[in-house]
Amino acid sequence: MDLETTGFVVLIVLGAIGFALLLWVRCSDDGRDAIFLREANRLGLTYSPHHNYAYAHAYEFLRTLDRGENRYAFNVVSGNFKGHMVTLFDFHYETGRVRGGEDNKPVSHYLSVCVLTLTNTFPELLVTRESLFSKLAQAVGSPDIDFESHEFSKQFHVRSADRKFAYDFCNPRMMEYLLANNGLNVEVESASLALVFDTKLHPGFM
Repeated sequence: MDLETTGFVVLIVLGAIGFALLLWVRCSDDGRDAIFLREANRLGLTYSPHHNYAYAHAYEFLRTLDRGENRYAFNVVSGNFKGHMVTLFDFHYETGRVRGGEDNKPVSHYLSVCVLTLTNTFPELLVTRESLFSKLAQAVGSPDIDFESHEFSKQFHVRSADRKFAYDFCNPRMMEYLLANNGLNVEVESASLALVFDTKLHPGFM
């Protein structure tokens, strides 16, 4: 994997972030469905507001989406955008029930996701904010890759079998962007590039 190819992927990541935020920022909760539909039509993409369990199953190979139960996508926008197959969606999953909570209901979590299909395959790479779960993963044998930037290494958990790809991918420009924007996780798996935001995006997110 040469640096030029990795740099191209980094540019795609930054472009995808811009595209995803442009679409979501236009789509407020007030009339969200209608705005999603209008923007999807404008961009030549398709839109479906319905719960889609098939998408959740199709993308469960992504570690950031393989969590909890009752997983489904909704507000799905998909199609070919500037030569790349892209799928954007809101994502729901549930975790364990709250003890003593009303009706003992499970806890719902919501994410916003953008997945691009790349023209080449790449090594697996996971870039997520440090958390209790990432620290536990390191403790049981899933080592974190450290970088010259102490601040970046402190805030982010980076994992890949190909350390060179990880270093090339997390170049100074990418590290600066990720440090400046909370709630964004990046995952590469073969020919899939996923941007996973820790919450359902709303207008003015960035």
